[in-house]
Formats: sequence, structure tokens, C-alpha cells
Amino acid sequence: VLWCERTKKFVLWCHYENGVDYHDARCAVASSDYPDHGFVYHGSFNPFGDMARDCTLFMDGEDAYFAAASRDNRDLHVWKLTKDFMSVSKLVNNLFQNESREAPAFFKKDGRYYLLTSYCTGWAPNPGRSAVASSIWGPWKELANPFVGADSETSFHSQSTYVLPVPGKPDRFIYMGDRWTPENAIDGRYIWLPIRFEGEQPVIEWLDEWGIEN
Repeated sequence: VLWCERTKKFVLWCHYENGVDYHDARCAVASSDYPDHGFVYHGSFNPFGDMARDCTLFMDGEDAYFAAASRDNRDLHVWKLTKDFMSVSKLVNNLFQNESREAPAFFKKDGRYYLLTSYCTGWAPNPGRSAVASSIWGPWKELANPFVGADSETSFHSQSTYVLPVPGKPDRFIYMGDRWTPENAIDGRYIWLPIRFEGEQPVIEWLDEWGIEN
């Protein structure tokens, strides 16, 4: 969900499927005067005819972008949104072609753009990936698995969903990851961990307890 200053609306984008065969691979759009309720559904579509599954939104100044796994999850597409955030205006990038990436999460630090992704291994977690660029348009430079230590090869049994900039702390970011439990989906949980940097490499360590000041 993003706030559109031009229209004074909160705009929600999500992955849409028909609930039967997982073949639609569409994105859906809704808008509201509020961030957490009252959304009006505006329909679903395939952006420029492309598939859109695992997805995210990213705000950069006044511009907004939508990224989603495409081509049966083989590629990760990035589209720039229209000024009202209700549709796509152009395809910005086609990343990690034929690498089967999903779970994109963008963030920006010191004028550089960072992207966390996951491989596609069904419900099973895998080693996370990271990349950096001087522009959202690229080119993107692949970095290492940002997770370190025990269970780093499973991203601490999680998959990236969002990176939260800490309000009032421009250099602090929080990794948010999904923990999928397909045998009991309602018990799916989240992990939140601080992100630190070693040069340009984002690093995520397991901490049993932590605070914003850590």
C-alpha cells in the first residue's frame, strides 16, 4: 500500500489468482481514503500482458514502482507506475532472467538502491540474495547472501517480504520475512531483524532480542 499525494488516496497492489489453478498470475489494484480499511477494488490485469506473482511496491521520491515475479517466475519485472499509482506506465527492468527469483524487497540507503530476493523453491526456504544499483533502472550488481551464521542457508527459515526504513533514523532498516507453514497456513509468522552493512553488503544476523538502538 502506498500513499499517493496527487490523488490523496492509499493505493493497494497485490497478486491475484482465481483460487483454482494458479494460472491467472495477475496484479490487482484497490484504493481507499484510509491505509487499513475502506478499499474499493478496481480490477486485475496482466501488466503489458506479462505475468505478475510475488510482488512489492517501492516509493522513490514522487515516483512509484511495482515489481513482480514474471514469466512463470523465471524473471523479476519492475514497472514504473502512472502518476495516480493505479496502473503501469512502462517496464523499467527485467532482472535475474531465467534465475527464478521472487519475494522482492527494495530499499534505498545513501543514494544507492538495494534489493533482497529469494529463489523459487516452493514452500521451502532458501539462501537469500541481495543486489545493489546506483539507479532503480540499473544496472544491478549481485551481492552475497545477506544472511550470516547458523541457518543462513534458509534465510533463518524465512522469505523476504519487506524492508522497513526506521522513521527518524535514515541509516536504520528492518528486515521483515515470512515464515510459511503450509501444513497450517494460519500459523504463518514473521521475523523482524535489523540490517547492518559491511561496505555495500547488507548483513542480517540472528538476534534473540534486539531494539531499534542496537
